[in-house]
Amino acid sequence: KQGINIPDYLISLTAINELSGISVVDNIGDGQVSHVRIGALTRLSDLVNSTSIKSHFPELARVAGLVASPQIRNQATIGGNILVDNRCIYINQSENNRTCHSPCFKGGGDVCHLVKSAKLGDATLCQARFVSDTAPILMLLDSVLVLQSPQGQRKVAIREFYCPDGIESNRLYDDELLVAIEIPCATNKQIHYEKLAIRNTLDFPSLGVAVALNEGPDKEGFELEVALIG
Repeated sequence: KQGINIPDYLISLTAINELSGISVVDNIGDGQVSHVRIGALTRLSDLVNSTSIKSHFPELARVAGLVASPQIRNQATIGGNILVDNRCIYINQSENNRTCHSPCFKGGGDVCHLVKSAKLGDATLCQARFVSDTAPILMLLDSVLVLQSPQGQRKVAIREFYCPDGIESNRLYDDELLVAIEIPCATNKQIHYEKLAIRNTLDFPSLGVAVALNEGPDKEGFELEVALIG
């Protein structure tokens, strides 16, 4: 709507039923749950209300309920929240507004309006923020993304999926689709997420912090893990 991305074609995937739904997988064969598989087109509201998600990953269900508003959660998907584009107050404006200043790196220009010292050739050019509420939780849950292309399927740990630059912000190839998220159930982590935003609804997080306490080796003490976005 803002003219930031203007694709030649826009294809809806909503008719592909295999991309939706939550299933509990037993790969071991002894009745023990191996992992939970979430289709990329599963709506956030379905995560909030899922008995399986609330049983195995209660903090993920709670955090899914923090995204935007009830109306948006009834349409928005977990895949969309994982792949949400990095945002910046200079690029995420109307086309008319963006003509008031020179184009930034993300808009095809040669400047970053947030970090004036950034220049072409730097390892990180664009400082646009990553704003997914669910990604930090999925990282601490050791989630794996299932990606599909004409060449076949590959799986990538979500911890290794994201890049530090706002232009090429993740490692999804042009011919790939995110089809599912797999979360292993063999974890004793205690996880909590806090979101800093101007309003309790609608707003993307200005800062999101997820913290996990995990039982240490030989069950002595705890290990602390932290995932930040913003």
